[in-house]
Amino acid sequence: MSQLTFSTLEGTEYKLAADLFAKSGLVATLLADEDDTTEIPLPGVHDREFQKVVMFLKQQAEEPITRIERPLPSADLKEAGVPAWADDFAKSVEMENIVDLVEAADHLQLHMLKALLCARIAAEIKEVGIEKFLAHYKITEELPEQAEANLKNKNDWAWKNPDAPVTDDATAEGGEGEAEGKAEEAEAKAEE
Repeated sequence: MSQLTFSTLEGTEYKLAADLFAKSGLVATLLADEDDTTEIPLPGVHDREFQKVVMFLKQQAEEPITRIERPLPSADLKEAGVPAWADDFAKSVEMENIVDLVEAADHLQLHMLKALLCARIAAEIKEVGIEKFLAHYKITEELPEQAEANLKNKNDWAWKNPDAPVTDDATAEGGEGEAEGKAEEAEAKAEE
């Protein structure tokens, strides 16, 4: 399989197998749009987050997360169908850094990584309670209505069907199926 060169915000270059990013909507779109694309700039992704993304993708290739139950039955992600490795991975991300990793997953259009990290945040809230969570992260003000509307609009995938499980087949659950469809198209093109 071909190699891609990813360059992060810091300018660090990572040469990785294209097939590792098969589920990335961004990579699929870039590969579908330009046949000779080998360089993927990631101006919104820092080295630390990109390294975590790669770590996740390698594990996901070996033992995929196929489903995350919603709403979470408990603060234990394994009870929501998350494999032990993914639970450990999610717990290894410090809560202070999790938003940056969610943004990296969003930028790369990695549906399952974003869902896992959001489940980790939800599990944290379930475990400690909303009041302690807000106090710990010094969130003291309510979100203004317009800001809340903008947030919901930007992340509409989270509001479409909040009780439906997140699956790897995002098209079945109202997720990011279009991006994953492009990933499959790009894979087929690369094999030709």
